[in-house]
Amino acid sequence: MNNILKEKTSLAIMLRNGVHIGHHVNKWNSETGPYLLGQRGNIHIIDLEKTLFLLRKTLSFVSELSSRGGSILFISTMYDFSNIVEENAKKCGQPYVNRRWIGGLLTNFTHIKKKLRNPKGCSEKFIFSTQGIRNMERLPSAIFIVGVNNCRTALLEASKLNIPTIAIVDSNTSIQDITYPIPGNDDSILAVNLYCQLISNAILSGSYNSKY
Repeated sequence: MNNILKEKTSLAIMLRNGVHIGHHVNKWNSETGPYLLGQRGNIHIIDLEKTLFLLRKTLSFVSELSSRGGSILFISTMYDFSNIVEENAKKCGQPYVNRRWIGGLLTNFTHIKKKLRNPKGCSEKFIFSTQGIRNMERLPSAIFIVGVNNCRTALLEASKLNIPTIAIVDSNTSIQDITYPIPGNDDSILAVNLYCQLISNAILSGSYNSKY
């Protein structure tokens, strides 16, 4: 991982972008217990030391994957993050889903790809939802999800196909089927923008040092 990525993965930057702020304690998923530092009032506080360790591990994986020509599908069906996901995926030349998840997109990709090549007769909703994967010719090497609780189907499909999954894990999130969990706030625009920038930059770093 190059120096630029290291500089952007500091505790101070994560703190400034609200990565440490979890959910209300009543919404806690106990699976995230090891990633929590404690609570402030009724809000869980995420342990940024653990976030930093897992984030750097993830970015190394992403950079290495990219250097081998692998692709990463950016996914978030949360409206507030639609532009962030699209912008950062495009920046590093990766496919993205930033509207709604099309069931079977991964597990039935051959059929979906045929519809993408010839969208005549497809619903406007399908066309609108698949803009970011229009040129995706093969299954992604990995997926990156922001807002796992809203996109469990994508996670399950990737798991069935043994596709590595990267996901932001807030204090109310299950870590089941996530290969590379990143403990952090998944509701903040600042935090989500930081995650997406880091993943995108790691992809660009890997492609710059491509082995192919």
